Amino acid sequence: MILSFVLPVPVIALVLLGAHRKTMGDMVNRPFVTALAVCAGVAILALNVVLIWTTVHPS
Repeated sequence: MILSFVLPVPVIALVLLGAHRKTMGDMVNRPFVTALAVCAGVAILALNVVLIWTTVHPS
């Protein structure tokens, strides 16, 4: 359970790093790949919110 809360940190860092042309040079991610990675990060964050909500407010 703790791992799921820590997972978005490296995902966000890798998305930002991979999209930065100055750092990555020719190996920069294409916008489509960056968009997919952002969607994955948002999905992970949303699932964490659901996990927290269902833990705090069980039915």
